[in-house]
Amino acid sequence: MTDPFELPSRRPSGRPPEAGFTLTELLVVIGILGLLVTIGVVAFGGIREKATSEVDKAELVDVRVATDAYIAVEQALPADVTALQSGDYIDAASLSCSYVIGGTVNAPTVTATC
Repeated sequence: MTDPFELPSRRPSGRPPEAGFTLTELLVVIGILGLLVTIGVVAFGGIREKATSEVDKAELVDVRVATDAYIAVEQALPADVTALQSGDYIDAASLSCSYVIGGTVNAPTVTATC
C-alpha cells in the first residue's frame, strides 16, 4: 500500500529523483555570490590607494624630520636625500618617492614627487 502523503515522483519511469541541486537553485546561488563579490569590490576598492597615500605622507614626514636633524648637526641644508642617507639620518633606499630639499636653513622645504 502506498502512503497517501508521499509526493509522486517527477519521473515517469517511477524511479525516485536523483539527489542534487536543480539548475534554478544553482543559478540563484551564483547570482547571490556575484552580488556579494560586487559589493565587496565596491566597498574595498579604494583601500590600496588610501594605503599608498598614507605611506607617502609618512615618508614625507620622515624626510622632514631627517632634514631638521641634519640641519641641527651640520648647520647647513642637505644637498639631497642621499646626503641624509650618508649621514645615517634616513634610509633613502626604502623611500618610494623622490624628494627635493630646498629653502633655507631657517625654513627648509621638502617636496615629494610620487
